[in-house]
Amino acid sequence: MEERQTQEHNYMYSKLVENQDDILGILAYSIYKRQKIEYIQTKRTAKGRELTDDDLEEFFRISNTPSQMQFYRAEAELLADEFLAQALSTELGKVESEQERRYEQRLLLELKGLRCGFWSGVAQSLIGSVVFVLFVGLVVAFAWSLNQGAEQVIEQIFNVEISPRDEWAQRAGRNVMGGMCRNEDIVQKDELLKLVVDALEDVKAMDLRVIDVEGKSGFTDVMVIASGNTARQVKALAENVVMKCKEVGHPALGVEGEREGEWVLVDLGDVVVHVMLPATRDYYNLDRLWGEGSPQAEGAAEAKGKDAQA
Repeated sequence: MEERQTQEHNYMYSKLVENQDDILGILAYSIYKRQKIEYIQTKRTAKGRELTDDDLEEFFRISNTPSQMQFYRAEAELLADEFLAQALSTELGKVESEQERRYEQRLLLELKGLRCGFWSGVAQSLIGSVVFVLFVGLVVAFAWSLNQGAEQVIEQIFNVEISPRDEWAQRAGRNVMGGMCRNEDIVQKDELLKLVVDALEDVKAMDLRVIDVEGKSGFTDVMVIASGNTARQVKALAENVVMKCKEVGHPALGVEGEREGEWVLVDLGDVVVHVMLPATRDYYNLDRLWGEGSPQAEGAAEAKGKDAQA
């Protein structure tokens, strides 16, 4: 039996191991040896005696088949992959720990730098404020020295025309200095409102609502609120309003929130447009804040009642 096992050993080793550097072959042969030991132990227990060559004949026949040889090689590759994966995982864990430590150190350094930058920014802001106050003082002193108002002095220095009679600019709460004056040829409020509504409906605005806030707000007369399904639609709605108004010679005073697309505000003076995502609109609830029954609406109604009694 020992001679037969030796022959089988030499045969299987030559089949599974190509050379001394064939690690997978050596692993495959080890798997074969382990399987053989388990087979012998199981059969010995079952028969209650030592096994003969005839008892091992079935095992030798099965183990020598090409499919069984492939099985040993496949098992060897699997063991090698698991070993490499475990080794790499351990090494990666060490690398990640080292990187986390470095990131923490870098974050602490960045925070220290931010603290220094913060106080530097505060100092710069204070210096800027002092300089601005001095400049305003000089302008006022110069105006008094000329025995004129500040508006006339600014008009002469900056070559602009300040017109307090510009009703639209006053109502919107805008400063008309430095090129901020309105064009005299202004679209009427009703025409502007219709233009805005049409522009929103062209891009399929949802839940469009027009709220009259004259007397409630100090910066506009009409508020238009609409919703868009997505941030892209919200941007498209606002862009269409701006484009349509610009085409008729009424450019927007300002547009805010275009980058995010959750809430875009278009300031047209007499009309302010809010285009929002449904969730954002529900959260801020401008409809209730400025609509009927709101504190602003009740305050405006009370003020009008007092004016009527007077």
